[in-house]
Amino acid sequence: MMSIVVCHRSTDFLEQFKQSLAETIGLDYELIVIDNSQNAYGICQAYNLGGKQAQFDILCFAHEDIVFHTPNWGQNLLRHFENPKVGAVGVAGSKIFSTKWFTFGGKHGFGKINILQHTVEG
Repeated sequence: MMSIVVCHRSTDFLEQFKQSLAETIGLDYELIVIDNSQNAYGICQAYNLGGKQAQFDILCFAHEDIVFHTPNWGQNLLRHFENPKVGAVGVAGSKIFSTKWFTFGGKHGFGKINILQHTVEG
């Protein structure tokens, strides 16, 4: 089971998010929606509020304007946590292709990168 935390500002985006989540996650989950329609919180504060409400050990923080396409992505994600060396998994999107570090954003084509971070101890 997984707790999904989403910061909500747009009803249309939230409904689309909920539908794609239900159709693709492939496991039981709880959805924690933090209403930020009045722009009362920064995204980190909203996610922290949601995280405090979570009932499960695996938390997924997501923007409401994403649409899930991969069937059973929740099961795939849980498999990563079977490895005791994995403590966090993240996805970051970008619109810029680059071999250098950059901030996410821009108006150029769509791109993806994989970032693996390790402690000094491995």
